Order: sequence, then C-alpha cells, then structure tokens
Amino acid sequence: MPNRQNVVYIQTENAAVVEKPVSLKNRIEVGPPAPRPPNLRVYPGTIQQASIKKTLLKDCDEIFKHKKSYWWAAGSPKRCQFEEFAASVLERYAAGYITENSGVEWWVQVRGNSTEEGLGFHWDRDEELAVEQRKIKCPYVGTVTYITGIGAPTVVADVAPLSSGSQKVTNLYVSHPELGKQIAFKGDLLHGCPPELMKPSKVPYKRYTILANVWLDGCPLKIKRAPDSLTNTLTHRDRLFSESYPGQVQTITSGSSSKITGFAFGREKYEEHEAWIPIPPKKSSFKAGTFVMRCPDQCKIIRRSP
Repeated sequence: MPNRQNVVYIQTENAAVVEKPVSLKNRIEVGPPAPRPPNLRVYPGTIQQASIKKTLLKDCDEIFKHKKSYWWAAGSPKRCQFEEFAASVLERYAAGYITENSGVEWWVQVRGNSTEEGLGFHWDRDEELAVEQRKIKCPYVGTVTYITGIGAPTVVADVAPLSSGSQKVTNLYVSHPELGKQIAFKGDLLHGCPPELMKPSKVPYKRYTILANVWLDGCPLKIKRAPDSLTNTLTHRDRLFSESYPGQVQTITSGSSSKITGFAFGREKYEEHEAWIPIPPKKSSFKAGTFVMRCPDQCKIIRRSP
C-alpha cells in the first residue's frame, strides 16, 4: 500500500480523480462496451525499487534479444513475472470489460547511447493486419513502465492513425523515465522516444522499459504466447506490479514563438508521415516528471504517402 503522504491526486484529461488504488483481483467478465480511455494516465511506483534488481535487467536483456512481442491471454496461467505483470496491467486498465478474448501484448525495449538509440514515432497496431490487408487496428490502451530512470522521454501526441491529409496536434504528452513509473495512453495515439531527445552522455547507459498493450477483442495476428524455452529462463518471484495512486501531470503552454521541429516516420514506404511538434523545454523544471504541452496551431501530423 503506498504512503498516502506521497500521493498527489489529479484529474487527467477526460478522467475523474481516483482516490484509491485499483483492485488487482484476477477475473473474467462480460460487460458493456469499454469507454474511451483517457489520453494519458501516470502511476508512479507501479514497480517498487526493491523489485528492480540485476536479475530483472538480465531478464529484460534476454527478452529483448528475441526482438518479439508476446501474448498473455486473460485467465491463462502466469508462468513468469512478466506474465504476472501483464495480468495486472489488464486488470488495472480493463477491469469490468475483460472477456475470454481479451489479453495483453507485452515486450521489452532496451535503448541507450551504446545500443539502439531511441525509437521513432509510430502507432501501435496489429502489424500483420496492416501489412497484409492495409487495415488499422490499435490496442485499447498502451503502457510504458520504466525500469531505469535515464534516457530520452516518451512523447505522445493526441493524433490517431491518418488515412490521408493532416491532423493538428493539440496536446503533446511528455514522460521522462523514472524508476518504477508507468504511463498509460489511449491505444491509438501516436508516440515514440525520438533519438533527437536523448541526453548527451559520454558514459554508456541503457534505458529499460516494459511495454504492455491491452487488447479487449482478440490477439493481434501472428503474436504468440511466449515459449516455455524462454519463460523457463526468466526469474520467478513475487509479482513486480504494485498498487499505486495516479501521479501528477503538469500543464504548460507552448507559445506561437516556440521552435517547431519536424520528424519523418513511417514503417512502410506507402505510409510516410511527418510530425511537426514543439521540442520539450530544457528548463530544469521540465527535465523530469510528466507534463502535457498545449501546442500552437502549426503543430500537426501529415501523411505524405497516398
């Protein structure tokens, strides 16, 4: 149970104040259609510092070597701490709307100045469906949980996938890595960890994160359950996930004079895009934590390819 003296209650966009930790009971329910999730939520202390040990980082390195994401189906056995974690993510963000088709796609990222630097802008989606049928299906909720407190921030724009044209960016959400913090965002929003925002450092470091996307109506094509040959090599201990209260999100306004920077992105040649967004301020008060930037009119996402 978190220390109430350290709790900051907030009202995130489109979400009511939550004044108690969520229940983590494992259950499967058939309920009404799930409501539209908030654009962003933040939960400091989702993983307690005492749980973040060298064995966890070693496990992340092992999973990352496979360059794959894995599926955990609601109600199925939890064979390792990562599947236990996936089950807790599903319960936190979809309790009351979980069916036998629901589950979590999970994987890890290891980025840094001595490994692959950053991760460009993208939308999480069913990749095989997008490539084979040119159909876009996104998860209900996407989450990022930081295992280390170093590296470039996660940036989320309030823009869903575009079929053509452009869309104005109204809000830009910026989350700096903090040990144990989890952010959750509406699953169809553009996001990334741009390498241009990596902090210069002569000392090698790694940015570890656990990614877990909630899917309510079925597993993405060709995403499989983690093989026993992998889960048997992972550390088995009490669950990583910890009940926690929502954290503070600061709000700042990016004026019309703010420097707007362009980022090119697109996983396929037929879906080339540009993101024109303000660079997060470098003031010391915004080098940590989580905040939302209100963007000027010239900020937009443009689809260049037909």
